[in-house]
Amino acid sequence: MKIKKFLVIISVVVLSAVLGYRFGFSQSGNFLKSIVEPGSMVTEASYVIFTDGSTVYARNGNTGEIEFSGLDASNVIQSTINQLTSGGKIFVRAGYYNLSAPIVIDKNHNAIVIEGEGFSRAEDIGTRFKPPSNDYAFKVEGTSIAYPDCVHHVEFRNFGISIPTADHTISGSGIKLKYVHGSLLENIWMWNLKGYGLYIEQAAEGKFDQVDMRYCGDASSNASTLEIVGDGYTNHLMFTRLWIGQPYYYGLRVSAIYFMGSPQWISIIQGYVHGSADQTVYGMTSNYPAVQLLGVDNFYMQDMYIGYFNATLVNITDGVSQNFHVDISRCHFQLADSAISSAATFGDIHDNYFLSLSKYAIITQRNQHDIHDNYFYYPYYNVNNTYSYIVLNSSYNLVKGNYFYDSGTINQSKYSVEELAGVDYNRIEGNNLYAGVTAKVVKVGGSTIIKNNNGYVTEKNGIQAITSGSTIVTVNHGLDSSIDPTKIKITVTPNWLTTFRVYGKTNNQFSVEFGTAAPSSAQIDWYAEV
Repeated sequence: MKIKKFLVIISVVVLSAVLGYRFGFSQSGNFLKSIVEPGSMVTEASYVIFTDGSTVYARNGNTGEIEFSGLDASNVIQSTINQLTSGGKIFVRAGYYNLSAPIVIDKNHNAIVIEGEGFSRAEDIGTRFKPPSNDYAFKVEGTSIAYPDCVHHVEFRNFGISIPTADHTISGSGIKLKYVHGSLLENIWMWNLKGYGLYIEQAAEGKFDQVDMRYCGDASSNASTLEIVGDGYTNHLMFTRLWIGQPYYYGLRVSAIYFMGSPQWISIIQGYVHGSADQTVYGMTSNYPAVQLLGVDNFYMQDMYIGYFNATLVNITDGVSQNFHVDISRCHFQLADSAISSAATFGDIHDNYFLSLSKYAIITQRNQHDIHDNYFYYPYYNVNNTYSYIVLNSSYNLVKGNYFYDSGTINQSKYSVEELAGVDYNRIEGNNLYAGVTAKVVKVGGSTIIKNNNGYVTEKNGIQAITSGSTIVTVNHGLDSSIDPTKIKITVTPNWLTTFRVYGKTNNQFSVEFGTAAPSSAQIDWYAEV
């Protein structure tokens, strides 16, 4: 009887050992601890990555077998990717995975999905990866943008990439996409990376939703938080719910968002780009803009908050080519040097809110902008009335339906709309100017049209009776008193046959001298305009 009982015990022990080896159980103390999910060993993922202590495991989702394991997370995860020559999903359990080398997805491994269990700012919660020193956590890279040399259809979901605060001197970057067709990043969080957050080059057809990058970027390597590079092959990229916070944390000397090389059809819809609340720290004395566009064709940005930068918030200037078709709408620009400097051809800037800027809100550097239905509120540092809300340094622009406000007698704008020397053929119409003495428009071009602006009278007409026998009459034209008298055009039509001349134009009146004395019932029809 004792022998039978002993044999039963031995059998149980042996069976436990076999099951542990076969299906991924480990003994811990006097109990068995599961290091795979409860229930079936089979999952919808091709592989499940998880940790037990310092060991990283890769379990086959189809067979339930532990195929790879070791202390090096990069080796284990890369081994699973290498098996997926026809695509597949890698599910990464919660844990902190210290990568010794980048996880590489090349042209021979397409349709790969890497998904985590979410993340939290707390470094011990969720699925988190620590990038290798001076490299990316993930590299998705083909050898050219053309099939079959590109990588196609890659997805990243629900995980974080971060470096612990204690190790913030270590350089590391997040994700690189190069020569990729079809990419999806969803609910990805990057924190404390002294390098790129997301770098995209020669990639097409990508969607990026809820990508949160904070304290990313590096001065020594000129790494932006988000950088997009490429010619027309970089196209059709959509960012939604994008968050970039304090990109100047490591003394960044380049922009938070940096586009160059003629990428096409780029959209950013709903997000937040936030510098520092203290403009004296985090390298805020640099002059690099928050968003830099260098030669983008068809760029669309909507529902963004961008603020707290000691620089221009959005700078659109020439790169290897010009910028075409830029649309910026429903954005909030606040607490910065300036808001938008645009050298785009065909720029549409509308329904935005500008608040507390130390210089101008918008300056155009190339023709054909449509600036309409924006709200401009009082400047923040502009005590000496040095800068205007809108500065037109180009021609053929429409400024219409905007609302201008100032706070009072201090911190006012110089003008609401100001034309610089050499520009013409602009149309400034239907704006609402409620800022007292500073709500004015400066016209330079002889063919620029200014009309129907509330709070700023730029055209008026009337009938003036002339005393019988008089040869001179003075008329109050009623135009805005801030208008340069040399820009006022006066048209006069007497009701009797006479020669005449207009002279003595001031900011509130003009005079007319007649060659023939006025008869009884003499009058003139007059029209004054800018």
